[in-house]
Amino acid sequence: MGLTGGTVCSGIAAGAFALAALTDLARRRIANRLVGLAAAAWVGAALAGGLGIDPPDGIAPGGWPAAAAALATGLAAFLAMLACYRFGWVGGGDVKLAGVVLLWAGPALAPAALTVIALSGLALTLTMLATRPLRRRTGGPAAPRGMLAALDDRRGVPYGVPLALGGLAVTLPPWLGLLKG
Repeated sequence: MGLTGGTVCSGIAAGAFALAALTDLARRRIANRLVGLAAAAWVGAALAGGLGIDPPDGIAPGGWPAAAAALATGLAAFLAMLACYRFGWVGGGDVKLAGVVLLWAGPALAPAALTVIALSGLALTLTMLATRPLRRRTGGPAAPRGMLAALDDRRGVPYGVPLALGGLAVTLPPWLGLLKG
């Protein structure tokens, strides 16, 4: 497998997802430009043929219907998270990030992405709960202050971290294939 336009675009999206996870963990904010970059990379991958759409004429068997299905999957995730936002359960960045992650996943990879999101969300929640005693203890062994602050559940749960890990699960495999040679 060689380096293609679709592979480059998936790498750009993976970088945007990784940065979104880090900034959400540190600041509980996901920059619109990171989500926009990942969405633009999906469009680039689609046009480069990385999503089954033939670049010369723009249509390949299953190409545009596959893209439409991916758009529908992303929209469904966006709308579901929008309802969560309306109840105050998640932030606006989480809504947009979920839509773009499931856009990249499409219906074929949505179950895998959702599994990664659920399991990493569980691991993050358990880690946040496990660090509570470290914040209360004074003078005991503890992680660096910055990491404890990042895991402080009083600041809210950084849902962008598991969402971004789900995005990495669907955007990194082309790069892993390049590493195999």
